[in-house]
Amino acid sequence: MPIAKSQKSEKKIRYDIQALRAFAVASVVLYHLWPGRLEGGFTGVDIFFVISGYLMTVSIMGRLNPLADTGTITVKNVLHLLTEFYARRIKRLVPAALVTLVGILGMSALTNNLTIIIDNAKNVISAATFWENWHLAKQSVDYLHSGDAPVAAQHFWSLSLEEQFYLMWPLVLIVATLITLNIVIYYKRQKIAGAILPITLITIASLAYGYWLTQSEPSIAYFSTPARVWELMIGGIIAFLPVIKNYDLKLLLPHVGLAMCLYSIFFVTGDGFPGWHALIPTIGAALIVMGGTGKTESSFAFDNLFRWRPIQWIGDISYSVYLWHWPLIILLPVLLRRDIEGEHSALFKLGIIVLSLIIAHLSYKFVEEPVRKIQLKTRYVYLLFIILTGLVAVGGFALKQYGDKQAQSRLDSMHAAAMDPGNLCFGARAILHKDKCDNPYGKTDARNMSVGEQDVFFNAIQDNFSLCPYIRKTIAFSDNTNQANFCVYGDPTATKSIALFGDSHMQQYLNAFHDIGLRNNYKIYLLDIAGCYGEDFVNKSPACTARYDAVRKSKSLFDESSLLVVSFLYRGYDYIVKNLEFLRSITDKDFVFFQDNAHSTAAKFKSCYLISRNCAMSKDTATKQGNTILEKLIKAEKIKQEQVLSTEDFFCDLSTCYSSIGGVPVYYNTAPTFPKPKINSHITASYSLSLSPLIEFKLRQLNFLR
Repeated sequence: MPIAKSQKSEKKIRYDIQALRAFAVASVVLYHLWPGRLEGGFTGVDIFFVISGYLMTVSIMGRLNPLADTGTITVKNVLHLLTEFYARRIKRLVPAALVTLVGILGMSALTNNLTIIIDNAKNVISAATFWENWHLAKQSVDYLHSGDAPVAAQHFWSLSLEEQFYLMWPLVLIVATLITLNIVIYYKRQKIAGAILPITLITIASLAYGYWLTQSEPSIAYFSTPARVWELMIGGIIAFLPVIKNYDLKLLLPHVGLAMCLYSIFFVTGDGFPGWHALIPTIGAALIVMGGTGKTESSFAFDNLFRWRPIQWIGDISYSVYLWHWPLIILLPVLLRRDIEGEHSALFKLGIIVLSLIIAHLSYKFVEEPVRKIQLKTRYVYLLFIILTGLVAVGGFALKQYGDKQAQSRLDSMHAAAMDPGNLCFGARAILHKDKCDNPYGKTDARNMSVGEQDVFFNAIQDNFSLCPYIRKTIAFSDNTNQANFCVYGDPTATKSIALFGDSHMQQYLNAFHDIGLRNNYKIYLLDIAGCYGEDFVNKSPACTARYDAVRKSKSLFDESSLLVVSFLYRGYDYIVKNLEFLRSITDKDFVFFQDNAHSTAAKFKSCYLISRNCAMSKDTATKQGNTILEKLIKAEKIKQEQVLSTEDFFCDLSTCYSSIGGVPVYYNTAPTFPKPKINSHITASYSLSLSPLIEFKLRQLNFLR
């Protein structure tokens, strides 16, 4: 994340730092527009972190060192230093950021897409209050939201992390200086402050923590302040090092650093990042900054080579470019109702780059620079900061409330239509009545698509849903393992029952089975293990252990049910086999095995939802993985062909699968999540409800339901 232009304490423009800013922001922008071409472009953010850490440390120590030298580090002087520092940071960073957030709210409202309005308003609140990185960390490990679409304020995570760094870094430097006042290190007769020792230890500790967290929770590690702050502290360490006097070394280091930065943007991937991989761009950036201290006359010096005015200009406006490019990438295609990856995508993306530069220049000229030069008393800076930040957050809250209200009204209408037997052409009902409905596959409704991502499959459709909410952290059907307290869907007074077993790809059909139960007098038991896979299966997750134990104790529910239905996400052959073996350890009852639904290609389907167009993909592509696993299960006699209920026609015609059927969005989460793209295929609650007559028809046709 780019920050202040150039530190005055060195009495000269750091052309190398401006060029490094330009390089970093160009890497990030190009990566966001062409991620496949510049695989590691996201490491430009790590380069910004090093620059920020260096400049902030120079700024703070430039004011702290005189106090230490004269022995006047008093509470009063320290408080003055801190209040002045924070006021400068507020004036430098906050105005342009708030203007961007207001722009995001305005553009989101203009899209008239309720999903975009709600998601962006919510993220503007967290961005305005500087905890966006923690909001994204939480969201990335929420199983049901890990595939949610990127939002226009998502890039504020780095600004939030930096603000958290700025809050604690002056205090760290002050404490480090106080405890090392009598420690002085000399290197070739150059004095190094002893504070570098505790700071280096903290940096190493943060790096070690970041590496450990990357191995266990990479999504959290990417956004976590303790796991990433070492990158800014590397910049801080540079500020303590003496000026390099060796001419050849000063000439060589920046070019070695540039080579490392180039390597990172072309070859570093999201796998295992940040981990140790983040050392490549951060050390590279550190070498460039180190080589730029002091004076170098050679025409081959880094700062001389990259003093070209266009590069320096991009460095000047890099902060605003960073702020504005991402909202334009996310929202401009929606406003123009076109696919960013569609026809003439290269020209469209170049247009976004040009527009980003224009807006950034205007922001720099009319927001950043004027505000930075305004002379205000410190207390007024803080007062304005609280008022303006509060207004933006309140604006985000108000817009979110409006979006939530409108979305709920639309969802209620969709759910009612999905359960109306007379609405023959709504959603999947149109497949069952295709002779009476015009082109059920591919039919869209912009109003419905605008809330597709809000229509999560565990929505409370009927009253007894609200009495038995889906509980993610424990087990899906109860807070305890007392089967008397298990949630009952469908008709709770019925004598017949249907048991559903599987993961979230069984849960997603709960709405349909609930409707089937109501209309046919069946209790519906949901005995699921959603979100438990891989290592969780071997009891490494307490929540998953509780789920498996509860299902194991529910043998009587399996035995009493007249029908057992099983469905899994085709995560892998071994995953399904292990769970089928687990099921067989509980009951030997025959079951219906639902073929897994066709999988959407995340980024493609997402863009179509946003611009309210239907998307199509090859049936062979969408069903290949699932069919391969299914064939293997049948061949290994883990299941029988006759117990498989085909679901392909739920999502596809003879050759193509669709994102909208009968005017209803099919999938509710269809977007990739950084750093590793995902393909998500959970269906919406409305589409699930509309499937109930089709599922019932197939169950009766196969003699599973009488």
